[in-house]
Amino acid sequence: IDLTLSSELGTINNRDLKTSLQRMSKSTQDLSKTLDMFCKVSQNDTNTSLQNINETVSMSVNLIQSKLEAYGVTFEVNLAKMNDISFISNELIKILLGLYVNAYEAYKRQNGNKKKVICITTSQSNVSTTIEIKDSAGGVDEKILPKIFDPYTSTKEEKKWGWTWAL
Repeated sequence: IDLTLSSELGTINNRDLKTSLQRMSKSTQDLSKTLDMFCKVSQNDTNTSLQNINETVSMSVNLIQSKLEAYGVTFEVNLAKMNDISFISNELIKILLGLYVNAYEAYKRQNGNKKKVICITTSQSNVSTTIEIKDSAGGVDEKILPKIFDPYTSTKEEKKWGWTWAL
């Protein structure tokens, strides 16, 4: 509902006004939460702390989900019950965002109507905690794999910026 147009035409009613105001309020709250998350991620905190990795995975998805869904990429997230572990949340979020962006860019290079999904699964054993991220975008070029964790390695074409996996 275009409130300005409805107001000018004199056709606005209380129900439509209330619905529009509720949507605006929710959008403002969502934007505020997103800005808070970006501020937290951009801090250069290098201290490890005991925390739940699922919360960090969820935060990383929330930061980018609406942007990727606008381009037809969806997320399937399966988070197992986890014990807290010690890690640097901001650094993990940066790595996860890089993986999501790489999947999105690989999907952009594909032709056709293939379903674009990023699947994220967490699991934990007595000795390890795992975050598994899968997509059907074709994988990393075999020539890049041996250097994938070297600083400044990119999966992008020459002269394009890319995320480094060695964060």
